[in-house]
Amino acid sequence: MKKTCILAVSLLLALALTACGNEKETNTPSTDSTSASLTAEYPYQAELDGNSDILILAKSEEALNEFVVRNAQDKAQDKIDTALSDLDEVQSTKNSEAITIEKAEFEFSDTSYTYIYLTVRNNLDESVSTIAPNVDFIDENGDVIDVTYPSYDSVLEPGQSCRIEASYDGIPYGIRIASANMFNSKGDEIINVKFDTPFVAKNPNA
Repeated sequence: MKKTCILAVSLLLALALTACGNEKETNTPSTDSTSASLTAEYPYQAELDGNSDILILAKSEEALNEFVVRNAQDKAQDKIDTALSDLDEVQSTKNSEAITIEKAEFEFSDTSYTYIYLTVRNNLDESVSTIAPNVDFIDENGDVIDVTYPSYDSVLEPGQSCRIEASYDGIPYGIRIASANMFNSKGDEIINVKFDTPFVAKNPNA
């Protein structure tokens, strides 16, 4: 009986000592003097473990998001600056007599489309290219029902005329052209043409 009690007490003491040891291990902070840390505030927070030499990036989600937003804003501003710079190089002029819309021919096809063939003449003393009249399709009241921007993409010499084709799905009452755009021969100047009197033509098939 005495031996049994002694054995039980010994086991209890052993368990108690083991529990204390585990608790001590758990609560004891690390005192490793070789560990070190480096922190980068922007764009990331980074920590360098001196024992493993592993660099852990993106510790701060807030700093990372700020970096991404700022980077996108900088790129957008760069695009705006580039576009403004390009506009400075391409000067825009206006000349109401630069070209003449001489006539418009209407042709109705079996596919329900109406084709309009415009004859355009270059009145300048220099070559022009990419002539694009702004064509309004109008109803009998003169209201705009659709628009199109056909173009002649070759070079047109001074005094020469060209044919530009436009199309409309249906039978329009007519067309009206109040302006057009084109480039000079070098391609570094946009010529914006606004007619004093818009060109108007009625569709004979309407």
